[in-house]
Amino acid sequence: MNELITAIHSLLSQAEPCQQLSSAIAESLGHFRRIGVKGLRSSSLPAVISWFTAQAQPAPSMVFVITGNHMRASEIVDDLEFFSPHGQRPYYWSLPEVLPYDNDDAILDDQINHLELLDILARLKNGEKFDAPVVAVTCVEAMMWRVPSHENTERARIVIHWGEEFVPETFAAQADKLGYQRVSTVEVRGEYAIRGGIVDIFPVTAESPIRIDLFGNEIESMRHFDVNTQRTNKDADELEEVQILPASERVAFGDLAEGAAHLEPLPCIPDLLPPDALVVLDSTETWMLHEERFKSVVKHRYEEHGEGKASPEVLFAGLKELEKALSHHTQIHHSLILESAVGRTITFDTESFETVKPDFLWYSTRFMEELKSNRNVLAVCDNDGQAKRLAQLLTENEIPTEVCIPEVSKFSKLPVPLVPNTGKFGCVVVTVGDMNNGFRLQSAQLMMVTDREIFGRYKHRHLVRKTTSKTTTISDPREIKPGDYVVHIDHGIAIFSGIRTIEYNGKTLDVIELEYADHVTLKVPIEKINLIHKYSAGENETPKLDYLGSKRWSIRRRKGQEEIERYARELAELYARRSMTPGTASKPDNDAQRAFEDSFLYNETADQLRAIEDVKRDMMSKHSMDRLIVGDVGYGKTEVAIRAAFKAIQDGKQVALLCPTTVLCQQHYHNFRERFASYPIRIEMISRFKTATEIRKLKKYIAAGEVQMVVGTHAVLSKSMIFKDLGLLIVDEEHRFGVAQKERLRELRRGTDCLTLTATPIPRTLYMSLSGVRDMSLINTPPADRHPIRTRVVHWDRDVIEEAILRELNRGGQVFYIHNRVQTIYEAAKRIKEIVPQARIVVGHGQMNEEELENVMLEFVDGKYDILVSTTIIESGMDIPNVNTIIMDRADMFGLAQIYQLRGRVGRQSRQAYAYLLLPNERNITEQAVQRINAIQEFSGLGAGFNLAMRDMEIRGVGNLLGKEQHGTVCDIGFELYCHLLEEAIERIKAQVHANGDGKTDTRPMLPNDVEIRWQVSAAIPADYVPEETQRISLYKRIADARKLADLQDIAEEIADRFGRKEVRDSSKATVKRDLPDNVDNLLNIARIRIMAARVGIVRVVLEANGFKIIARAPIAPLANCATKIPRKNDELQIYCDDPYSLQFAFKDWERRKKLVTCVTIFKQLIVNSKKAR
Repeated sequence: MNELITAIHSLLSQAEPCQQLSSAIAESLGHFRRIGVKGLRSSSLPAVISWFTAQAQPAPSMVFVITGNHMRASEIVDDLEFFSPHGQRPYYWSLPEVLPYDNDDAILDDQINHLELLDILARLKNGEKFDAPVVAVTCVEAMMWRVPSHENTERARIVIHWGEEFVPETFAAQADKLGYQRVSTVEVRGEYAIRGGIVDIFPVTAESPIRIDLFGNEIESMRHFDVNTQRTNKDADELEEVQILPASERVAFGDLAEGAAHLEPLPCIPDLLPPDALVVLDSTETWMLHEERFKSVVKHRYEEHGEGKASPEVLFAGLKELEKALSHHTQIHHSLILESAVGRTITFDTESFETVKPDFLWYSTRFMEELKSNRNVLAVCDNDGQAKRLAQLLTENEIPTEVCIPEVSKFSKLPVPLVPNTGKFGCVVVTVGDMNNGFRLQSAQLMMVTDREIFGRYKHRHLVRKTTSKTTTISDPREIKPGDYVVHIDHGIAIFSGIRTIEYNGKTLDVIELEYADHVTLKVPIEKINLIHKYSAGENETPKLDYLGSKRWSIRRRKGQEEIERYARELAELYARRSMTPGTASKPDNDAQRAFEDSFLYNETADQLRAIEDVKRDMMSKHSMDRLIVGDVGYGKTEVAIRAAFKAIQDGKQVALLCPTTVLCQQHYHNFRERFASYPIRIEMISRFKTATEIRKLKKYIAAGEVQMVVGTHAVLSKSMIFKDLGLLIVDEEHRFGVAQKERLRELRRGTDCLTLTATPIPRTLYMSLSGVRDMSLINTPPADRHPIRTRVVHWDRDVIEEAILRELNRGGQVFYIHNRVQTIYEAAKRIKEIVPQARIVVGHGQMNEEELENVMLEFVDGKYDILVSTTIIESGMDIPNVNTIIMDRADMFGLAQIYQLRGRVGRQSRQAYAYLLLPNERNITEQAVQRINAIQEFSGLGAGFNLAMRDMEIRGVGNLLGKEQHGTVCDIGFELYCHLLEEAIERIKAQVHANGDGKTDTRPMLPNDVEIRWQVSAAIPADYVPEETQRISLYKRIADARKLADLQDIAEEIADRFGRKEVRDSSKATVKRDLPDNVDNLLNIARIRIMAARVGIVRVVLEANGFKIIARAPIAPLANCATKIPRKNDELQIYCDDPYSLQFAFKDWERRKKLVTCVTIFKQLIVNSKKAR
C-alpha cells in the first residue's frame, strides 16, 4: 500500500468537511438520498473521492463519477489513480470520437474502455465481490449514448481454462462471432491465428497477445507473447484462465437491427449500475448546455444520415431519463459555486493556483509560510528527475525537504517523513505522480502543488491508452511474395512465382521459381535464397525482365559494382579525415546530467536511447563529433539534441541550433525553453521577429558568453555572429539550406561538435550498410501510444467533409485541407466555409511571400484558426499535435510518397488521426492512381505497412543522402541488392585497411553462404507446418542470413514457439516426445555446419558412403592437427588426409548414426580445438 497516499487520506480524515461527508454517506447509502458538496477545486475533488472510497463503511460496491465535459473526466481518471492507495486506475466510459450516425466504429481504445466497464457491471450484477469498490468515470455527453443490455454482454464472451479440451476450429467459429479476424500472424488487437497445435489470440482488453499451446486436444499451456518478436516469455507465469471479450461494441449490441422501427430504447449506463452504487455528479449546472449541444448534433445527423436507421430515442438518452435512473442511487452533488437545492450543503475551504503565474520564488516563499504555520506541503512532479531537481532547489533555499519516490522506496524501505505523534510531514515532501492541478485544503492543513505550476512546464496528458499500433513488426519491407519483382545476383531481374516442392534423388526439396523474359523459368535451390533480393527502385520504376543467359544483366551489375566501390572508397576517406579532426572531449555524465535526463516526461524508445548513447560517446571522444540523427517527426530527435545541448552547456560551452524556417525555429525554441525551465540556462532566439536593435544586443551577450544557447534561422550563420566558446552546433534539416549557407556551416563545424537532424527517412538496410563509415543514428520506432491513421478513400462529398471536420472540431482539434492548385485554392476555402460556417479558415500556399506564409503557419500553430487550406507546402519538419485530420482534394493527382508524407502530418498524439483521400466524381482516374491509393489504404498501420509505404520515399531519400549517381545505380540493380553490395564493398575496404592498407588483397573473412554442402537429405520447411508462404520465405532468408550459432538457436526456438513441436514417437522407448519436424531440423543443422565451416576456412562439406569429407580454401594441416585431438572410442572414427586441402572423417557405424548431428558435433570439436591451439 502507498504510505504517502495513506498519510494524505489521514490528513483528510481530520478535516471537518470530510468528517461531515463521511457521516452523510454512511447515513444515506442504500436510501437514495442526495448529499450536497461545494468548493472542491482542481484535483481536490478526486482526492476526496479517493479518500471516501477507501474508508467508507459500509462500502458501496461501486463509485460512479459523472462530470460535465470529457476533458475534465479524463483528468479525474488520472487524479483518482494518483490518489488511490493501491494505484488502481478507474474504469473510464469515454466519449466516443465518432459522431452520431457515423458509419465508422468508434476507435478501438474507446470501445475497449466501454467493453471493460460493461463487463465489470455484468459481473457486479451476477454478485461477484471485489476487494474494494469499483470506481468508474464518465462525462454527461458520453452517458447519453445507450449501451447493450447485461444479457448481450454476458453472451458475448469466451472463457478458456488451462487443461480443458480445446478444438481449434470450434474456437475459430466463436472468435469469428465475436468479431475477431483470422490472420496468419497476430500483430494487433482483435486478431487470432491457428497454426496446427498453436492458437494465438489478441483479446482487445489485453496488454499483449496470448499463445495457447495444445497437446492433442488438451491445453498444455497459455502464455502471453511479444507482438514484435512473436516469442513467448518462458519465464512468465502460465495463465490459468483467459477471458475474451468482443472485438467491437457492435458485437456486444447483439442483433440490433438499426432500421427496425419497433425497437424499444436500449438501456443507458445508469440502468446497469448496482443498487448500492454511490454516484458523484460534478458541475451539474453545466449539464443542460451539453445536452442541448448534443441533441442539436443528433437531430442534424439523423436528418442528414438517419434514413433506414434506428431513431434517436432508441440510440440516445436525454437528461431527464438519466436523472430518473440516477435517482435510484445515493448521490453526491458537487458544485464549485452553487448550494444544494435539497438539504444541507457541505462546504470545503479549497484554494487553487490557477491564477498564480509560474514562479519558483513565490511558491518557495509560500511553502515556508505553510511549514511555519505547522501545515503540510506536498509537491508532485512528473518524474524522478524533476523531483530530485526541485528538492535540490528547495534545499538550496534552506527549505526542509524530503524526497519520497515510489520507484525508489516502494514505500516500505523509505518511510514517509512524518513528525512523531502528529501525522504531519514537518517538511516539503517531493514525490512523483500524475496529479493534474494543485490545491490547498485549509481544514486538512494540506497544500499540494505540481512542478508544472512551479516552473511553467506544459502539462502533457498521461491518460493511459491501450495502443493498437505496432511499434515494430516481424514483417520486413524486404519480404518477398508471389508476383514481386526480384533480382538474382547472377541472372538479373525476374518475377518471383513462389516456392515449389520437388522430389530429387529421393529427397524432398523446396525450390524458388523465378520467371524471366519470354516466360523462361529458373528453379533456384532454397539454400541459395541469399542470392535473391526484392527489387524496388521507386514508385514509377517498373523494371524490364532480364533474358536468362544474356549479357545485359552482367554489364549492369559490373557497372553498378564499380560505382558502388568508388562511392564506398570516397565515403571511407571522407569520414576517416573527419575522424582525425581534433575536438574537446566532454566530461562523463554527472549527477546533474542524470537528473536532467530523468526529468524527461516520456519513456524513451530503444532507438532513442541508442541514439543518445551514440551522441554522448562521440562528445566524450577526443575527436570532433559529426553525427546524423534520422527519424520521423515526433519520434524523439529533439530530446536527443536537448540532452546533447545540456551536456555541452554543463562543460561550459555554448550551443547553436540552426533551423531552415522561422516556424521550426520558434517550435525548437519553445521545446528547449520548456525542458530547461528549472535550470539557470539562458536561451535566446534570433529570427525575423526580433528587431535589428534586439539582435545587435543579443550578439553582444552571445559574444560575452552570457547566452548559453541560441536558436535561430540562417541569421545565426552571419559572420557578425561571434561565439565566446561554441561547443555544439545542431542543424535541423541541413539539405534545406542553400549552397552559401552550407559553406558557412562547414566553417563553423571545424573543431566543433556537430549534430545534424533530419526527418528524411533512411531505410534500416542502408543505415546498416553505411554505419561502418558514417556516424549515423536511426530512430525508427514510433512512440508506444501512436495509433495507425484511419484512412478513407471517397468521392468528393459534402456530407463526408462535414463529418470529418465536425468530428475534429468537436474534440478541440484542427484540420489540414490540401488543395494543390493555387489558382482555385480560395474557391476551395470558400466551399469549405459553406459546409462548416462556424469554422475559422486560413489559406496558405507557396506563391505567398515568405513572411506572409510564415505568419499564416504561426497563427495556425497558435490555434487562431481551425482549418488550414493549403497546397502541399505543409512543413515536413513541423510537429502540430493538435492537427489530427487531413483531407486531400484530388488525391489521385499525388504520388505514393507524397500522399504518405502528407498523411504523416497527422497522428502525432495518442489521439486517433484520420486521413480522407478525395477523388473527383465526374472524372476517370488512372490505373496507377488507383494502385497508389489502394497501397496507402493498405499501409495505414505503423508496422510492416509503415515500412512498405516508406519505401518509395526512402529511395528518393537515397538521392538526397548519396547523390544522383547512386540513385541511378539503385534503379539499375534494385535497392536491396544495392545495399547488399554497398555493405560488402565497405567491409572489403575496412578489411584491406586493417590488413595492410595496400587495397590489393581481399582479406574479407569467409561467410556461411560461401560454403557448399553436398548432402543427400530432405531439408525444408513443410507447407503443412508453416502454411503461409511469405512466412516460410522469411524464415528461409533468416536462416540463410544467420552468421552465428546463437542466431540459429534463436530462430529454432522461435519456430518451435510460433509453430509448435510435432509429436514424435520414440520406438526404442515407446514414448511420445515433441520436437521440430525432421526436415526443419535438417535445414537448421545444415545452416549450423555452414557457419562453423566458414569459421575454420572450409569451402565444401561432402557426404560419403562411410562418413563425410571437408575441403578447405587453404592448406588444411593446422586443422588436421586439431582433428587428431577429437576424442574417439574403440576406433569408431578414422581421419584421413588424402591431399593438402581435404580431410575425410570415416565412421564404422555411419548408417546407424544421425549423420547431420554427427557432422555438427565434429565441427564443434574442431572449433574448440582450434581455439585451444591458438
